[in-house]
Amino acid sequence: MDRRMCRLVRVLAISIGMGMMFGSAKAQEPNSQSGSAQQPAATSRPAAVAPSKEAEIRKLLDATGAKKNAVEFGQQLSQYLRGMMEKSLPPGGPHNQQIEDTLINKLMDHMNSDEFIVRLIPIYDQAFTEDDLKGINRFYETAAGKKLLAQTPAVMEAANDASQEWIQQLIPDIIGQMAEQFPELKDSGSQKPAGKNPERAPEKSNDK
Repeated sequence: MDRRMCRLVRVLAISIGMGMMFGSAKAQEPNSQSGSAQQPAATSRPAAVAPSKEAEIRKLLDATGAKKNAVEFGQQLSQYLRGMMEKSLPPGGPHNQQIEDTLINKLMDHMNSDEFIVRLIPIYDQAFTEDDLKGINRFYETAAGKKLLAQTPAVMEAANDASQEWIQQLIPDIIGQMAEQFPELKDSGSQKPAGKNPERAPEKSNDK
């Protein structure tokens, strides 16, 4: 395997791990402060999980859409993956398309299987007691819990948009304030007017 392919594999491993774990965990954050919870020990060998507790874990993962999130992430990743493969494979290779399709299909087969859930079970086993899991699952069966699950994706998307808009306004303000302490910022073109403070625009309007 050449360097380009090794780099591709590393990027994919990191992307898949972060994306699926974020997706499966996002609806569970309100319950992460349980007093009886233990921090997962990633390096320890997991002990066998009691069947009744495993059932509660699977119920929670199903409610929070862990497998669904993994599959959806895999579908989104496929587009990125194709682009990476096109850059990594020899240009004009006779099997490029077949290689891309085979890799994506095999990856999606794994994401559609129970493998990811099986890997999550010992993590949840160490993080929550069986009573914790029962309580969380009971909450998700209530009207409020169902609404939390249903609205979380839209709320998180809106929150992400709001944070991006805020940062876009905040950074120019901060740089403008810093320019008083660091005059070189005024000459570097780094100071740009914030949308809510157009009065700062004139002195920098011709920088570009």
